[in-house]
Amino acid sequence: MEYFYYLNAHRVLVCRTCTTSVTKRRIRVHLQAAPHRLTKDEIDKAERWAVTVDIIENPDDIETPSDDCRPIQELGRPGENGYRCTFGSETGSSCPFVGTDLRRIREHLKAIHRWDQGLRPGRRAAPARVQDGPWKAGVYYQRFFTRGPRSEYFEVAAGRHLQRENQLELVQEEGVREAAGRFVAKAAGIRKKEVENVDNPDEFLAPNAWVNRLGAARHLQAFGEKKGLLRSLISLDYGDESDDPTRCDDGALRVIHIAFERCKNKAKRCARPETVSWNALFEANRVEMSKERSRPFHFHRKPATEKRYTQVVFQLFSYIVRVMTIEAREERPPFRFTTRQQEAFDSMMQAADKAEEELAKAQGDTEGAAAKAAMDRLEEGVASMFMSVLDHQTKGTEYDSILVSFFMVLSIRADYGWEDFSSFTPKLSAITTMARLFVVKSAVDQRTKAVARRVQAGQSQEKAEDRAPSHFDLVADMTRRFMVMADKGSQTTPMQFIFRLRNFGMGAHNRTAARGSVSWDKDEIVFKGSRLSVVDIQGMIGATVAQAEEIL
Repeated sequence: MEYFYYLNAHRVLVCRTCTTSVTKRRIRVHLQAAPHRLTKDEIDKAERWAVTVDIIENPDDIETPSDDCRPIQELGRPGENGYRCTFGSETGSSCPFVGTDLRRIREHLKAIHRWDQGLRPGRRAAPARVQDGPWKAGVYYQRFFTRGPRSEYFEVAAGRHLQRENQLELVQEEGVREAAGRFVAKAAGIRKKEVENVDNPDEFLAPNAWVNRLGAARHLQAFGEKKGLLRSLISLDYGDESDDPTRCDDGALRVIHIAFERCKNKAKRCARPETVSWNALFEANRVEMSKERSRPFHFHRKPATEKRYTQVVFQLFSYIVRVMTIEAREERPPFRFTTRQQEAFDSMMQAADKAEEELAKAQGDTEGAAAKAAMDRLEEGVASMFMSVLDHQTKGTEYDSILVSFFMVLSIRADYGWEDFSSFTPKLSAITTMARLFVVKSAVDQRTKAVARRVQAGQSQEKAEDRAPSHFDLVADMTRRFMVMADKGSQTTPMQFIFRLRNFGMGAHNRTAARGSVSWDKDEIVFKGSRLSVVDIQGMIGATVAQAEEIL
């Protein structure tokens, strides 16, 4: 629980902030007061959690820890130089009272044990020796509560050299930190050496199979000293630096990203069975020509996932716009723009400039007639550019594709190493999902335009709809042309490279032991930021068993 520790041995809660115990009945009052001041919902959540653990109702039922136990860490640092009463009790054990100073221990002795201290009025003779009395000096002490029942102090660490033990623990922790530091330094050295090896164009084999299969080192070998420049090409930070030619079109890039977002939202409405047939959605999800589709395509993604997928496409457009601003072709990564892509790019940039101009006149309002018309044209240009990037038959090598070239740049980490398969395959999935989404949208747009042309030519609406290509035919044509693995007689496309690379990465991920997500903090299990105590787990298992028994 984020607000409390649970002491299983004593069956009490201890506030993580205040380091004091809290009874079940005082949870609400404690969390309402300073320094917490939590809301009602947060307090209700804490109380619901408290019901699941075994907490004593009466503070008097708390069992006092033994004198020689280690300090209870959850109660904070123990007090030092206390005074323990050594009067015997009726049971033969010594009195457990601990005073924080001489005055308190003497008051206790006088009130409880009727001990005559022999003190007389006037100036004390020699400063009293603290051992001259029925007490033990220099004890460590703690307490569960700061006021009310069981707020008395109790002795801890009796007979222990606590300072020595703490020093030994500090030495051990320091040794662990030093070992961890050496390990991190060694790992950094290995990573640096790996990066240097990857950048070496004479190196035939990359340091690992994934980097070798990715091929980014070979594709970008001429940019070993310019990785910062390459990363800036895919940055989502907009700038208008006049002295940086790669950032001079960031104003246009901003409206291109806006247009793609609008276009994506329209595409989501197209990829539904009420808009296109189930057959078309199944066809859009095809990966291999020889295998029947088992599931239809859909775009039901969590908002966070959709945002990540959209950002990858934003980065693709950032790369296209900025890299094409570099006039000297030898200073660009070695991809090849097709004639169709060049025409689509020119059309998109003209539409972006016009949209930027109209939005400036409308002060950012996209609903005005002129601004809306300009944004509609830009949306068509953005969709056309994206489809031209996908529909690219690579005659020579896959790295001729600007899409594959973009992924090579995207694989550069912030430390100028290479992304591994576990972090990179989701980015490949982002493009494949967006590609299928836009294939469906393109089919809807093409059929709509085909019907409109036939009606304009004099055909009736019914006849035009009957003779225009179906959504399924249009989706099947695009899917088989550039969205499936290569089949006999088909051409190679960048999507085939992406599919194979993703399959390779997913296979490597399944064969590789992943870093653990579970750790222990005393009696609490920590899983991806969430904490559960052993008692929590027992409660959940108990509740599950009870439900199962009730069902049976």
